[in-house]
Amino acid sequence: MYRRKVDSANILRVCLHQALADSEAEFTNLLLSLGERSFPGQVRCR
Repeated sequence: MYRRKVDSANILRVCLHQALADSEAEFTNLLLSLGERSFPGQVRCR
């Protein structure tokens, strides 16, 4: 039971990281479309 919960949490973590990466890419594309040359710094939690 514990192992399944750990595996499920790991899969969810990977999905969240991918969603974040996709959102950051979309945000960057929007800024480029608006002609922005500078981008806000990325804040990473660890």
